[in-house]
Amino acid sequence: MVQEKWRNQDPALQAKRCGAGFFPDSDDITVNLPFFGQLMEAKHPAGTVRVAESGVEPHISEQILILHYLSSDFPFPGIDKLIAYSEIPDGKFYNAPYQKRTRNYLLGVFGARLEMLKAAAKKLNAEISDQGDFSFSLEAFPKVRVHFVCWEGDDEFEPEASVLWENSVQAFLDAESIAVLGGMAVGRLAKAAREMKE
Repeated sequence: MVQEKWRNQDPALQAKRCGAGFFPDSDDITVNLPFFGQLMEAKHPAGTVRVAESGVEPHISEQILILHYLSSDFPFPGIDKLIAYSEIPDGKFYNAPYQKRTRNYLLGVFGARLEMLKAAAKKLNAEISDQGDFSFSLEAFPKVRVHFVCWEGDDEFEPEASVLWENSVQAFLDAESIAVLGGMAVGRLAKAAREMKE
């Protein structure tokens, strides 16, 4: 259980490893970090996770993912580079559901509507890059970014997209957690697009 793993770790070392803030006090220890731009607080040893500003608990899947990131102890891979999900250990096993919750989800929401995707990415403070017809990345955690490369398509080719990762993600999350995180990133883009329509 991830809460038990977190409870048995040194929160100061884990905060440093993950690029998080470390704030010890008399009763409890708080580790805070941005999660898709929203500041979260995780308590040690309790393992509770709340939104820093409001004190509200995020969805349980987000709490679990944040604790997985903070309690990570995987070795760092070699030279950093962008990789496909299938290149991650166990990625081939999870690749079909991963594509469904990332690439297929993204294309289902945006398809050839590249301008809408650009607007949603801008709303989420994406970092724009220069691959495909449009590419960008979202910072999920201080040391984990989700990268998107998109092609609008034309009369001959359907729109296409890839959701990629920096090789270093393997030091912080396992394949299943990476798939969940990718789906959450696309979900935030879809939500941003819906909000702009309203």
